[in-house]
Amino acid sequence: MSDAASSPPVPVPAASLILLRQGEEGLEVLVGHRRPSARAFPGAIVFPGGKLEAQDAASAGAADFQHQARYGALRETFEETGLLIEAAGKGPPTGADIKLERRRVEAGEVTFADLLGRWERTAGLARLVPFAHWITPERAPYRFNTLFFLVAASSHEAQAALICAEFEQLRWTRPGTLLEQEMPRLITPTRHCLSVLAQSSTVSDALTAAAGRSLIYGEQVRAANRSR
Repeated sequence: MSDAASSPPVPVPAASLILLRQGEEGLEVLVGHRRPSARAFPGAIVFPGGKLEAQDAASAGAADFQHQARYGALRETFEETGLLIEAAGKGPPTGADIKLERRRVEAGEVTFADLLGRWERTAGLARLVPFAHWITPERAPYRFNTLFFLVAASSHEAQAALICAEFEQLRWTRPGTLLEQEMPRLITPTRHCLSVLAQSSTVSDALTAAAGRSLIYGEQVRAANRSR
């Protein structure tokens, strides 16, 4: 067997955004239910996110993975939910056709950066708090090298209408509820992130805890760090 045939797939750089809001019963997160027909993780409950694109590197203005991942997380979240996480937290301009512009960005007809410029908005890169870093195990058919970020939803973002573009369903819910009721549909990184977030009762507590500790690392990342 050739080396090419036996080598595991190279992990694709990706990013995911964990949106937080304060619900009546405590901290809530935004999750999406992937369609059963999805190529990767069919039927799973995940956070918005996806693989990085060339435009993320060009628009981030920096060469390092974390800066590009921040930008990619914002772009993917807009494509998958219609939520624009921009610096001021006020969302798109009044009267903007969000559904149309979301489709155009997803189709590559316009870049996310061009849309932000036309709407006179700045990407909310500084609002993102690094939270976790996971690399899909070598045995998986589809592999991702994913950075996860937390962001506190503004009052506008917490109540904004959601667009189910790539998901069967989008919903805000408590981390503990997902762990209790949806465990079979939670892939490993999602489950671990929810387990940590379930320890916080407020958005402020979750952000403070994340800022005061190292990233949550998956075993593949730990192994890579040990080999350096």
